[in-house]
Amino acid sequence: MLWTRWVIFGIPLSLILLTVWSANQTRDRRVHGADIIIASGEAAKPTLNPFFPACEADRQMMSLVHAALLRIAPDGSLRGELAEKWQWTRTVEYWFANTTYTQQAVAKLKSLSPEQWKQWQLTAVEARGTELRLSFSNPGSNVSMSLQQIISEFGPLPVETLRVEMSEPALRHHEDFMKNAASREQIKQVWYDGDDAYELKTSGETLLLKEDLDRYYRDHPVLKSPIRSKPRENFLPRTSLEFTLRQNAVFHDGSPVTAKDVESSVHLVLSQVWPMRGRELLEMTRAWDTSNPKLVKIEMSQAYGPALTAFLGLPILPHAWIKKHQAELTANPFVFRHKPPTGAGLYQIEKRNEHEFLLRRNNVDLLNNKTPLIHWLVGDTPAVFRIGFANKSVDMFWPDALSISQLTHDPSVEMLPAPLHNRLLVLWNCRKPPLDDQEVRRALGMTVDRPIMVQKFIHGQGGIHEGIFQPGLWIPQKPAQLKADPLKALEALGKIGWLKSKDRRLMKEGKRFRIELLTVSDNAERLSVAERLKEEWNQLGIELSIVTLTRAELFEQRLRQHDFDAVLLGMDFEMNWDQRIFWHSSEATKGLNYTGIADEELDRMLDALQREFDAGQIPQLASEMERRLLSLHPFLSLFSGGTPLAVHRNLLDANDSQKESFSLLKTVEAMKR
Repeated sequence: MLWTRWVIFGIPLSLILLTVWSANQTRDRRVHGADIIIASGEAAKPTLNPFFPACEADRQMMSLVHAALLRIAPDGSLRGELAEKWQWTRTVEYWFANTTYTQQAVAKLKSLSPEQWKQWQLTAVEARGTELRLSFSNPGSNVSMSLQQIISEFGPLPVETLRVEMSEPALRHHEDFMKNAASREQIKQVWYDGDDAYELKTSGETLLLKEDLDRYYRDHPVLKSPIRSKPRENFLPRTSLEFTLRQNAVFHDGSPVTAKDVESSVHLVLSQVWPMRGRELLEMTRAWDTSNPKLVKIEMSQAYGPALTAFLGLPILPHAWIKKHQAELTANPFVFRHKPPTGAGLYQIEKRNEHEFLLRRNNVDLLNNKTPLIHWLVGDTPAVFRIGFANKSVDMFWPDALSISQLTHDPSVEMLPAPLHNRLLVLWNCRKPPLDDQEVRRALGMTVDRPIMVQKFIHGQGGIHEGIFQPGLWIPQKPAQLKADPLKALEALGKIGWLKSKDRRLMKEGKRFRIELLTVSDNAERLSVAERLKEEWNQLGIELSIVTLTRAELFEQRLRQHDFDAVLLGMDFEMNWDQRIFWHSSEATKGLNYTGIADEELDRMLDALQREFDAGQIPQLASEMERRLLSLHPFLSLFSGGTPLAVHRNLLDANDSQKESFSLLKTVEAMKR
């Protein structure tokens, strides 16, 4: 067998003896009931930290063990996992000098026609003492001037924001202040902005409250706490996101998944430095109501529908475990490995040690159900796992980098590509000639043989994904790929005046076609990619110079100053459907739209996505926006890579095609055993 010949060739005799050991070890595991044996030859070892996995094997294992509120459905939409349903709510609150004025305002509003309410998107009006609460059907609704004029007849009190900043944790000091504050009834909302700052929303005359605050913090000069007032508002808007948890959602130890577990998991993420996507959206959470164990109510700092994506794939851990171990996490990154929390996913870790984990399907009839028991091997040398895979004592194998190219050519092995999380691309400066012409940008893309790059730089594992969103999210259909065709590219450039001179250089109106390509100086692979691009574009007659810079120089001095032609960048695929900051024309001067792309139709689509709260509308809106963006060619996606999973082909269901990226759960449960 091709794979066996490769394994044996060049391996010292001492390692060949490992074949016997590996087979014996695996036979023991089969006897003990393991249906599927998975091994990881990746250099990084699993940490069991579901928020910050160390490698692809770690990420995939944690996706089996831990559950999230929301996941990606096969059609690219959102589906609830721990959450049964979710919704946005929008309320606006006014305060009056007395209850009489409040009741009069309610009566006035209720006397208006249903048509008027519909125009305002108003759904309910309620009096709560001196407070008037209005509810709206659209979470992005603004209070119209006509509605404000009606309410103004009854003298609503202004809402003022007081901000307090200090050098110590703010919570303790605010609670201490509230014990004796005579004017505390004026405080309508408290929001903690990190650990050392908070804001108070107050109504009515705030002079006494300010005096109380000044007096308290003068008595604590060490806090150095300035109190600042923000401009007054007519009302207090509140936008909330609510998740209804499934009644049968439980952790592996039988304890129910509650709203407090969700809150604690979010606070845990925000307290750590893990580089998680969506962190900035989680920071929008302002206040939590977890009084109902199965209903999570989160007040957000602003009305922003895309904030929902912060909870997509976010693991939920037990509040009790977080409370017990949170203090250890900063000093000891191995807490998850040595004291792992129970999960709420489909599989649970039944046994573990430094070299292996045993995963069993949760809540199944072990006598009548054929769901597999998974034996997960880690910690040995890649050579041991290569031998185990070669003699079929290991069913699945995350290979080390050296093994991938050989495995790819073995006809008995199926290489399942890992889910794509990021990609390498060329970002064009669409302001500068000749790159300000989208036909030029398109032609440059047609010149590059990207499939060859996939083979050369990532051993054929990964692929080319033209889009900007996480593959499979929002847009299940893969965008059409721009095919390499240098002759057509040259023809297209000729039509707009770029013709080859006698020395085979592209010229237009006496000027040569020159591009400067920027890349970081501390990445040898990026430099190799840049050299490959130079070679291909030079063949077309384009002069390319490569400039290497430190990361600080690249971003601070060149990109932000728009001083570049093209730049080689690695970027994560996006989950947030709001892409305005990267591609809207208003962000081209001081924002992150480094390309400077400016297109009215694209702007309109980006604005619509940013305003949308209904995730059900996103597939269509995102597809239309992405299609328009790609037609403008502001960037060239080169390739996306990841650690693939090697599986013996005879174990796979022939009808189970996972060519783009695999689902470990789907693969495991569809395997022939």
